[in-house]
Amino acid sequence: MRNKMIALDHRWRIIPYLYSSSLLLSLLLSDCAVSARLDTLYANQPIKDGKTIVSNGNMFELGFFSPGKSKNRYLGIWYKKISIFTVVWVANRETPITDKSGLFKVSRNGNLEILSGRGNTNGLVIQINGI
Repeated sequence: MRNKMIALDHRWRIIPYLYSSSLLLSLLLSDCAVSARLDTLYANQPIKDGKTIVSNGNMFELGFFSPGKSKNRYLGIWYKKISIFTVVWVANRETPITDKSGLFKVSRNGNLEILSGRGNTNGLVIQINGI
């Protein structure tokens, strides 16, 4: 089985305020060659709250954020180079995490998973099934 990975690439030109998870899946999930780039996320290599992954070309950044003065945490993609913080996609818009225990990963079977707490399936916030 080839490794599943996510690569954020500046050529994808993500449309602002993209709400469709299925479109994001088609952009992010693919069977690509293994790469050692820092803009690549492999299966079972989580991104914890406080860490981000930046697209090749430094155009986009993926990670957890809190809008305004809210304490709720969301997984999203935002423009990296724009001075005004501009989010273009949010994964868990309807199910925010209420602390900084968030964890995002691609499971071995290609599902996108957002977890809170210790990162086990009991803390599963949202799961997006792979294509």
